[in-house]
Amino acid sequence: QRRVYFPDELRDRLVGMMPDAPENVHIQYHVDVGTAVAPCILDYAETQRADILVLGTRCPHSNTPGLLGDVTRKVLYHADIPVVTVDTVGTGPAPVESVLAPIDCSASAARVVEMARRYAHHYRARLDLLHVITEPLFPAFYPWAGSSLHKEAPDLEDRAIDALKAINEAASGPKVDARFLVRTGIPAEA
Repeated sequence: QRRVYFPDELRDRLVGMMPDAPENVHIQYHVDVGTAVAPCILDYAETQRADILVLGTRCPHSNTPGLLGDVTRKVLYHADIPVVTVDTVGTGPAPVESVLAPIDCSASAARVVEMARRYAHHYRARLDLLHVITEPLFPAFYPWAGSSLHKEAPDLEDRAIDALKAINEAASGPKVDARFLVRTGIPAEA
């Protein structure tokens, strides 16, 4: 059975969720009434000039592993600022010991590295920068079927690590020790 909360009750519940908030941290509570939740979140983030959004991965009444909730999916797709998702099925926050940043070596990769470095620095965590070399799949009748990128370019992993190092060097944000990892994979099916 779902319960309907009125704005004052909801604010009181939110305040109750943060009993140990440090005194120097200002927490602002806002309750918006609307039928389209994702647009309300995005509008509020824009009007308040939020720098980052933190959302649960699933809605409270769904325990289906691996599926993002509808609101989270829409916010991730439409947000103009970084979005961090938090697994809402777990038992509580776990210590952050490592930060993994998959990098595609595109023009936006430096921004990803910058944010990953900020997280790693904040949590004093290990930073792993990962690039996945995708092996193309070709039908058997193509002349290059059965060929491999590793056969055609044996130094590809070394070149990918050099690219990761260059992106890490060019990125802004705090300097942290990073590991540079390259794996080979097949593009996931949509």
